[in-house]
Amino acid sequence: MRPLAMEPGVHLFRRMLALSGVFHALTFLLGVLWLSFSAPPLLVAPVTVVDLIGGGQLAGSERSEPPSTPAVSRSQNNAGNKGKAARETKREKRERLKREMREKRAARLEAARPREVSPSDSRAFSEIIRRMREEKASKTQVRDAVDTIRRETDVRAAVKRIGERVGHRVDLSAVRSAGKGTGQRPPAGLPGASGTTQVAPEILAYARALDEKVRANWTVPELAEKVAKTLMVQVRITIEKDGAVSNVRMEKVSGNSYFDDSVERAIRKASPLPVPPEQLRGGEDHYEVGFRFYGGGEQ
Repeated sequence: MRPLAMEPGVHLFRRMLALSGVFHALTFLLGVLWLSFSAPPLLVAPVTVVDLIGGGQLAGSERSEPPSTPAVSRSQNNAGNKGKAARETKREKRERLKREMREKRAARLEAARPREVSPSDSRAFSEIIRRMREEKASKTQVRDAVDTIRRETDVRAAVKRIGERVGHRVDLSAVRSAGKGTGQRPPAGLPGASGTTQVAPEILAYARALDEKVRANWTVPELAEKVAKTLMVQVRITIEKDGAVSNVRMEKVSGNSYFDDSVERAIRKASPLPVPPEQLRGGEDHYEVGFRFYGGGEQ
């Protein structure tokens, strides 16, 4: 049986289809060979990632990034790392709280422990105590001085109010002996008083001593007898503790300047006068005595 003859177009189409298949096969093989020789081989190695707490601070450098891993392995590691980081954070927080509690307890114990005083602190404390005592003593002295000044001021004011100096005033101008009918003339400056005056013996003796001392230094000016009988001078003198005359005050003058001057000269010349007894001084450091001088004997 004779086969049917094929048309020329069908035969050409089959030939071209075969050539196209061969061409594509060769192209695919060439591409595979080129990729195998030009691209680096893909290596898959297991990687373990561990997070160290404070590792970056201890190392003193920034934490290095882990090597790149495949997407699947990286997601798994990230999930594990998050859980581990949470556990490490809680543990770190507990450790920090414990450490703070230990530090607070140690601080309380340190504060409650008695402190030892060093020699320098002891010396400083002694110096402070000494200064406080000196200040207290100084204040006491100042207060005592102020009180003393105040008392003295009060005394001066009292003396000024009564118009007298601080001293014992003794008036011997009327002192006479207690004896009767003696016919004695009163000493100069000590005229007789009306009646009889009782005088202690020591005061009378002191009055006579003053009379003798002043009489010995008094030069009476020569005056007519009629004029002399009318003259009288009343003076008050201040005698210091040692008998020196510090002041002569004319309380009443005679009107005759010669007679008045002779009296003052006699008192100045007689200084120092005899020191009076304690009964007259009254414990004071100066005192005043009154005198009357007559030009014509007893008045």
